[in-house]
Amino acid sequence: MALKCFYYDVTQLADRELFAKGLSGLFWSKRAERVSRYRFDKDKRLCLGAGLLAQDMLRAAGADDLTIAYDQYGNPYLSNYPHIHFNISHDGKYSCVCGR
Repeated sequence: MALKCFYYDVTQLADRELFAKGLSGLFWSKRAERVSRYRFDKDKRLCLGAGLLAQDMLRAAGADDLTIAYDQYGNPYLSNYPHIHFNISHDGKYSCVCGR
């Protein structure tokens, strides 16, 4: 299975309405809590963008149940889909999610 990567320029999330809409559409409450813990708006946008990208990628991969669990290192995984693997990253103005 090929590795797929998605990236998103989060600068548009500087718009407060778009940011609020994205945050309300975020499926994982733990990710939303993480967004709110960041001190700087840039970091909040990166975290939110990565979460939204992950949701879209996982749904495109066929995951209907997006119940997230966390391993011993705090990395997220889908507990009901052990065959779907993904990684979330962000830096600068881009969020990125890769998976297979």
